[in-house]
Amino acid sequence: MANACALGNKLRRHRGGVLRPHLPRRGSRDHLLDQPAACRSAPTTAPACSRPSRWATSRSSRLHRFTVEVTDPLPTITVPDAIGAEAEDAAGAPVSFAVTAHDVIDGDLAPTCDAVSGATFPIGTTTVTCAATNSRDAEATDTFDVTVTAPQPSVTGPTTTTVEATGPEGSAVDLAVSGSDFVGSALTPVCRTGGGEGPEVVPGATFPLGDTAVRCVVTDEWGGQASASFVVSVVDTTGPVITVPEGLTVDATGPEGAVVEFEATAHDVVAGDVPVSCDPTSGSTFALGETEVRCTATDQPTSLRARTVRAARASISAATFTVTVTTPATTDPEEEAPSDGGGVGEGVTDVPGEVGGVQATATALPDTGAPALTGPVLLAVLLLGAGGALVSRRRA
Repeated sequence: MANACALGNKLRRHRGGVLRPHLPRRGSRDHLLDQPAACRSAPTTAPACSRPSRWATSRSSRLHRFTVEVTDPLPTITVPDAIGAEAEDAAGAPVSFAVTAHDVIDGDLAPTCDAVSGATFPIGTTTVTCAATNSRDAEATDTFDVTVTAPQPSVTGPTTTTVEATGPEGSAVDLAVSGSDFVGSALTPVCRTGGGEGPEVVPGATFPLGDTAVRCVVTDEWGGQASASFVVSVVDTTGPVITVPEGLTVDATGPEGAVVEFEATAHDVVAGDVPVSCDPTSGSTFALGETEVRCTATDQPTSLRARTVRAARASISAATFTVTVTTPATTDPEEEAPSDGGGVGEGVTDVPGEVGGVQATATALPDTGAPALTGPVLLAVLLLGAGGALVSRRRA
């Protein structure tokens, strides 16, 4: 019996690296010629196969073929995981990396990448592609990301801004907020009330009485953001302005003094005109002499909200003035009224007198500002004048 080891075990190499088993044709003796030397030299020895060939046991068995394909594997390339870096300036940041490649036949290969290790990568994410090619022109590629981030911008603002109300609506507030990016370029803050959820406010906007939460945000060209939060507090700590008379002087109308009436007003920048309370009140009887009048006015809140958010304040204003009551002037009954005429001229007074039974009239000199003559001197002058007149008549 033919040795079964020789059946179906010869492989022939074909083009393309495919090994195909070679089986003898039916009725051929090739199986005897292709047997291994060990089998041909000992034909009576039992075959060294674990099971007999179906060709040897049955001439009617079917042939079985299979294919073995030997392939050329691609090179392997190793790239880093995603790389992150922080920008040093507006251009970005330098980034270094290492990429390797290997081939089972060629060994280590030199990979090429579309970015050079150590180059400056811009702010943002850059995808780097690397490739390696072996001696059979088989190419392998792989990619990795380089992400350069810009430092966050900065924003500065007050913790609390307190301003005095200038009217019923509150006060205009100049928001002292500024911002810049990491390279020093100025950024314009966007501010909103309500902790950032309310309407936008700009410097110079009017804020109502009370506390208002404000949040300001700056955004740089790379999408980075920074924010600052603070409170704007509008208070009303200024009391009303009271207007009172500068001072009153009146004559007494009786032993008790005089009834005096006056007017005092008050105005507040927030509440407007407010009532004034004075002590003593207008229309009271003021005694002889000086009396100080004190007037006060209260800055009443205009609304419940103003009452609940008002800070400590000088809500009461005061002003004073003096009322003087004097004794009226009286007329002396012994004083004579000035003469209407009969004198020498304006300002001249006739002084009657009798000398030697003759009625004489002396005319006083007009008031020139000189010291006045006493009574005896004036009388002597008049008598001399009258005597002279009598002498003249007798001679005549």
